[in-house]
Amino acid sequence: MIKNAIIKISDDEYYDDAQLLVRSFFVDADIIREGGKSSDVEVFKEGSSHFEVKSENTIHIDADRYVPVEIEASGTRGEKHDFFKRNLYTELVHITGKTLPWGFLTGVRPAKRATEMIKRGGMISPQKVKDEFSKKYMMSPEKANLALEVALNERRVLSEKGICAEPVDYNGFSVYVGIPFCPSTCLYCSFPSAPITSCGEELVEAYIESLLTEIKIGREIYERHLKKKGLQYIPLKPSSVYIGGGTPTSLTPGQLERILRCLKENFAMGDDIEFCAEAGRPDSIDNEKLYTLKENGVNRISVNPQTMNQKTLDILGRAHTTEDVYRAFELARKTGFNNINTDIILGLPEEGEAEVEKTVNEIKILSPDSLTVHSLAIKRASRLKINARDYSDMSRENSEKLIAMTSQLARDMDMLPYYMYRQQNMAGNFENTGYAKPGKESVYNIVIMEEVQDILAFGAGASSKFLMGNNRFERAVNVKDIRNYTDRTDEMIARKELLLSGK
Repeated sequence: MIKNAIIKISDDEYYDDAQLLVRSFFVDADIIREGGKSSDVEVFKEGSSHFEVKSENTIHIDADRYVPVEIEASGTRGEKHDFFKRNLYTELVHITGKTLPWGFLTGVRPAKRATEMIKRGGMISPQKVKDEFSKKYMMSPEKANLALEVALNERRVLSEKGICAEPVDYNGFSVYVGIPFCPSTCLYCSFPSAPITSCGEELVEAYIESLLTEIKIGREIYERHLKKKGLQYIPLKPSSVYIGGGTPTSLTPGQLERILRCLKENFAMGDDIEFCAEAGRPDSIDNEKLYTLKENGVNRISVNPQTMNQKTLDILGRAHTTEDVYRAFELARKTGFNNINTDIILGLPEEGEAEVEKTVNEIKILSPDSLTVHSLAIKRASRLKINARDYSDMSRENSEKLIAMTSQLARDMDMLPYYMYRQQNMAGNFENTGYAKPGKESVYNIVIMEEVQDILAFGAGASSKFLMGNNRFERAVNVKDIRNYTDRTDEMIARKELLLSGK
């Protein structure tokens, strides 16, 4: 197993390209930056050795192999980066004997590249898009086809909802509300959330009051912004509202109702908008909470087992059983929810083909309306990363075969892929893909990926995005820590006002 890699790049601008590709081939290696102008260094773990880096632009793999890299002097910025990545990728394929499913394509939104090709080419044929993907980025035909299929389905859904498929001066908006509480913290989780039982009632109540204040004043700020743009005739009716987390259903029915009522008081929440709440942890769901959501207009929920193997659930620290998943689905259907999403994760500790097959078979029995298949991405803030030595003996597997199993599951349930994104350090260097039955796609998932709408976001760790002209989005980001958020709510509000005032 490769233990470490030293990246020496003379131009700071190419370091991220190099780091992402090296990490894609050597997921568990320690990476250090040597030379260049950057002070950002990923330090070796204890026991790793240091050795002399002899060449100006090289990737040293352990102490006995090195990969020369070349930086092109001419061409556009994009062309120079593609030249650099193509050459580095080719060298890494040569020394490892393996290819990556996405070739040297980096970035989180592959479908957006396909959309750009479609726009640029006008009536360009699907085959030409796939050929360009395969030729330009050296990706597999399967991934080229997936990127194109997602792009076409995204454009179809946006058209059906009356949303322009590219940013315009004003293209509507969606709302995000973050609830940073969970029943427990999962092994892989890096979100700004905390076990609700350890927070105490006082902090939870303080958070809700701060959130309600931010929603009310944030709406007023956004309304003034639209009036200044000459759009005062447009009612504040979002295309979608997404309550995420964390696990929103960690809250009591009364707490949920206060938040839902606040949203209805501040926005035009018609029956035709998508109103989604994550009920991700089955152990947080009961009849009263589901009824509260339904009676207040929520029309889409997400119940997320992640796996249907009890052994894995115990390793992850999820305090529910596979039986709880069935119970939650049954309750939700009886309450009248006819749009339920389910998330599963590939690459979990100690899960191989047999475990994934069990999950696939049981998800088919549950018969959700949409399915999101994640490839595990290990983040720095997760316990799986922080306490990596405790889990070093556990296998983590993801492969084309496992991806194909979940893709076939979606097809068997009459679902099509409609959104997709990638992250760093993903198991198998694959992707997260959302599938849905026609008419059950999440508008919010599409607009957040394709960046075609303003996102008005509230709560700890929430990130608002506003189109400020010239196809340029700018962000107003809230602090992640719950106590910091409650103490600095006025500052979070002021960040939105400052950005939207143009000062």
